[in-house]
Amino acid sequence: MGRNANRITDFITGMFKVSDPNEKGAKDVTARQILDKASGDINAGLAKDPELQAQMMNVMGSVYTKLGLYDQAQSLLEQAIEVDRAARGPGDPEVLSTMDTLRGTFAQQGRYSEAEKLQREALEGQRRELGPEHPDTLGTMGDSAGTLAMEGHLEEAEKLQRETLEKQRRVLGAENHHTIVSMDTLAAILGEEGRFAESAQLEGEAIDLERRVYGPDHLGVLMSMANQADTLYLMGKYSEAKQLLQQTLDIQRRVLDPNHPETARSLYNLGCLAARDSKRDEAFSLHGQAIDHLSPRTVPKVDNDPDLNSLHGDPRFAKLVARAKQRAVSDARCPL
Repeated sequence: MGRNANRITDFITGMFKVSDPNEKGAKDVTARQILDKASGDINAGLAKDPELQAQMMNVMGSVYTKLGLYDQAQSLLEQAIEVDRAARGPGDPEVLSTMDTLRGTFAQQGRYSEAEKLQREALEGQRRELGPEHPDTLGTMGDSAGTLAMEGHLEEAEKLQRETLEKQRRVLGAENHHTIVSMDTLAAILGEEGRFAESAQLEGEAIDLERRVYGPDHLGVLMSMANQADTLYLMGKYSEAKQLLQQTLDIQRRVLDPNHPETARSLYNLGCLAARDSKRDEAFSLHGQAIDHLSPRTVPKVDNDPDLNSLHGDPRFAKLVARAKQRAVSDARCPL
């Protein structure tokens, strides 16, 4: 145990060597640079303990995902699974948990069929190894419902998510992180089904819980606020949607990287509201800031977006459409 602790200490110390005042350019170091250095060093730094190596890869892969850097996340998580399978065996709970984390990265890239395949494998293993009501099993069930919804299988997704939420409230408690995530997911599914009033009510309950449990600046709170704004827009409550979106964006700009996909999502949606009010200059400005940083799964078909009808005929609109298509071409796995 002591040797393991020493290896972790040595590795983390090496991670932060880039921020040593004696190192050239240290005063300008960023968290992203530290993370990039660590991901490059991890194969050598923890090679003598593959289980710790896989654990650190998993942690860093999750951080990359939260930063919206999905390619880097995928690379680390795939390595973590490979290392852990060799060290622990394919059915080990750590391996199965990392598989579900990688599933989330695939889903963020719009690679839903790959996400679903990986998820089903992980869920089957968790039910077998951990039991049907283990927290990890329930978390993967909820993730599976989200993936099914992204693929358009809404009835199946709602049924699975309701089952998951009921079990999580009973087993984990109402304020558990996974329970709250399931509330968010079910609210989103209800919105996709056009049941906006139910969706808005459940999302509001989730936001209240998240603020109390995590604080107002947590990424989960911000994502829920953005989802709530989407629902308000679809209900025709445009003024309320704009107010909530602007509040969300103000926090995102303060706590997230300026190029984070969630920040871009808020900018794009505010641009849609501006276009609806025929504020062309504002709409093009907001969409111009957003389009290059949207997550691949959220890059819209700009030329067919009814929210942008007021922009048709403006020479800038053709350029915006081209930029959106170019963004899609830059990731051939997620075509427009």
